[in-house]
Amino acid sequence: MLAQKRKKPFGRRKVERAQDINSIDSIITPRFGPSSKRQSERKDFWCVCYIYAYAFGEEIVREAILLDLSDNGARFRCRSRAPFPPKLRLRAPRLGLDVKARTVWQNGFDTGVAFDV
Repeated sequence: MLAQKRKKPFGRRKVERAQDINSIDSIITPRFGPSSKRQSERKDFWCVCYIYAYAFGEEIVREAILLDLSDNGARFRCRSRAPFPPKLRLRAPRLGLDVKARTVWQNGFDTGVAFDV
């Protein structure tokens, strides 16, 4: 009788060698280390905010989600990737926030702003 080759069950793989726990430390790096340029601690939020900006002589209002907030700035996410002008106004009625800000960076749907003092 011929010996049949036994198939491995679905989802199981042969492990060549287990990772050493000390080698994993070199793989994991903190997202924001000591080289971070932040001037103040940021707090995670999830609340609706409104962005007011002037473009082509008209006031544009866009709804966004406030993701991070600090003493010096904020990060929010919009539904579209439309660029923001350099100066805008950020309002979050739930937090009592109504500040003038300038756009610092924009990456896809997320935008970072610094508050004008």
